[in-house]
Amino acid sequence: MTKIIHILKYYMIFIAMFFIIAAFDVFGSTEVNTINQILGFLLSVLPGVLLGVAVIVFWQKHQILSYLIAALATLFFIVFQMYHVVDSITIILIIWVPMMIFSILLFINFKKNKN
Repeated sequence: MTKIIHILKYYMIFIAMFFIIAAFDVFGSTEVNTINQILGFLLSVLPGVLLGVAVIVFWQKHQILSYLIAALATLFFIVFQMYHVVDSITIILIIWVPMMIFSILLFINFKKNKN
């Protein structure tokens, strides 16, 4: 179980890096001024930074990390409106489902180690 949790922790960091790399797409438009592009970049990079910081800071605290990952997964699901877009099924399978599985496994592992 601990190997699976370590793999999922690294996968969460990979998802965070994916969010950060995808945020660079903001700089593709030449119609928007530089200040708006920078502000858009900072807003777009925020989910990746939140996820990455949460995983790194609470690496050993599985109970807190499980709650944070579940909250972030739910927040990403609502904010990114994954439930509206038909094409978002792949995004749900790549991002949301692993985050929820990771959160559940962390919680189960915490409860098992506590007893």
